[in-house]
Amino acid sequence: PMSGPRCSLCFLLLLLQKEILGCPSVCRLCTGRQVNCRNLGLSSIPRNFPQNTVLVYLTFNNITELQPEVLKPLVSLTHLQLNYNPWNCSCKMLRLHKWLASSSVSVKIHCQSPLSMRGRPLHYIKWTPFANCSSPTASPEKVWNLGSVDIHHSTATLLMACVLVYLLFIFIL
Repeated sequence: PMSGPRCSLCFLLLLLQKEILGCPSVCRLCTGRQVNCRNLGLSSIPRNFPQNTVLVYLTFNNITELQPEVLKPLVSLTHLQLNYNPWNCSCKMLRLHKWLASSSVSVKIHCQSPLSMRGRPLHYIKWTPFANCSSPTASPEKVWNLGSVDIHHSTATLLMACVLVYLLFIFIL
């Protein structure tokens, strides 16, 4: 049986397992290739995830923005659970938006602010190339082009074209 110094050493190793494996100390659990940082009141993404991490749970926190540099070392990452955070879809999210577009990582982010973006999924918001985003806090209304607005304009244009054809048809006959 293990007792004395050996037992103490084993217990100490179990306590330090997260640090030894490279798991963020604020997160509750690192099992295999999954890291659980759910519902911890985090306002930023922890660092030092194990490089072989495949799945990270960061739901139900207070995260408002994310810099993709935190995720780049995670070459095995396929799923990032980020929903139920108060995301601020300002210009600070542009780099993340671009990184997600070129990445195979599955992520769900719904904007919480500004009010005009509330409830919109980040991946449905289209970047307007000519918008001025020189300041990370620039007004998103001037920066983001909402996909639904584009659809609305397309529908209106089609409707106007149909009306024109109808009027031409009436006047010609």
